[in-house]
Amino acid sequence: MRTASRRCVGDVRRSIRVVIDSDRALAGSSFEDLLECSNLTGRQFLIYAGQRLHPRLVLYDAVYAVRWPGLDPQCFKRAWQMLFDSCDALRTIIEEEDGVPQQRTLPSSRFDIECVDLRHVVEPQHALDEWIEQRTCRQPVLAKSVFDTALVRTAEAEYVWYLNVHHIVADAAAVDLLIRELVELYSRGSVVPLSFPSFAQHVSEERARRRSPQYRSARDYWQSLLATAPAPPQLYGADTHLTTRQERVVLRLDAAMSGAVVATARTAWAGAMNEHAAIANLFTAVLAMYLSRVGGGNRIGIGVIFHNRNSELDQRTIGLFMEILPFFITVEASACLIELTRQVSDVARKALRHCHFSVRNPTGSPAYVALLNYKKPLFPLPDGVEIQRIHPGHGAHAVSLSIAPPQRSAEWELWFDVNRD
Repeated sequence: MRTASRRCVGDVRRSIRVVIDSDRALAGSSFEDLLECSNLTGRQFLIYAGQRLHPRLVLYDAVYAVRWPGLDPQCFKRAWQMLFDSCDALRTIIEEEDGVPQQRTLPSSRFDIECVDLRHVVEPQHALDEWIEQRTCRQPVLAKSVFDTALVRTAEAEYVWYLNVHHIVADAAAVDLLIRELVELYSRGSVVPLSFPSFAQHVSEERARRRSPQYRSARDYWQSLLATAPAPPQLYGADTHLTTRQERVVLRLDAAMSGAVVATARTAWAGAMNEHAAIANLFTAVLAMYLSRVGGGNRIGIGVIFHNRNSELDQRTIGLFMEILPFFITVEASACLIELTRQVSDVARKALRHCHFSVRNPTGSPAYVALLNYKKPLFPLPDGVEIQRIHPGHGAHAVSLSIAPPQRSAEWELWFDVNRD
């Protein structure tokens, strides 16, 4: 491996810059050669490369604050230790060997969770917000750990669990699964060892798939499609890919509007599609219309997140499965939302045939500057437990739209993460 790695790359910054910035063909030799030398999946490699170019920024992290009244710290620590021992993704680290990222799984070991006491400060909530903001700026060092976690005590019987997991080992579905398993472990007080499917096994299978005819077909498909990508737009007349600074704007749809969304999606529904897919297509069409009207032109590129968890085994694995697939959508001035949603559905069907491929989006001339993520409903939470997703202040896209389906109420939430500069 070391000899092959030396042939592939000498200087990691130069080689990774080629992978991210290159406007050459999708399957250019630099990307394929580096990927072959690494034991990361394609999506892991792209995330690592993006992080390597911005080593001090929290760009690819899932950050959560879980408010947990009445939490027992000792019971929580036992549950976390059991989860840590059972989940190889949490014990994964990423190291560079001869300039190429490699991952390995550390053996189980004792993990001590930091406990922070804010009970006696004048304004506990303000102090908690400041603590989370400062803590979120601490990017996990991937060569040591892929996550950061702590317990914060804000009152005698009030705790907040802080969790930051890097996306290089866990997509949003994986973090939801992780939190669910931790809550269940804590609730049961069980000492029975857990058994999770191995993320390392999934990585091995993904790497083996790169030698298949299906992989080569997908590579050719995306290479051909990206050759037709529209030029990067100037939204509101500004360059959209020159900064990572973002702010989050949350839009809540009331019950009436949320019901109208579902009804409209059903109108454009295509036979075998499930309801969540239909709603995701509707929001993709809405985002395309918005981008077109604020300067994106009539051919819009959007990166759409696919969860890629098709089997029961996939759905039980804590790890990174998702891919981002480019959608190119033509927005005619006369098009109605239903027509545009059906166009999105057709684009989605074609993309899904080639979803097991990690498509690059060069920073120098991106095929898309907007991202859409339809989040599946969370699991039912115990009474009093509230999960808050923290935006770290930076993002890899000019505009990101995350759709959170209703949980305890009938209201949908739309999270717009937009450039600040």
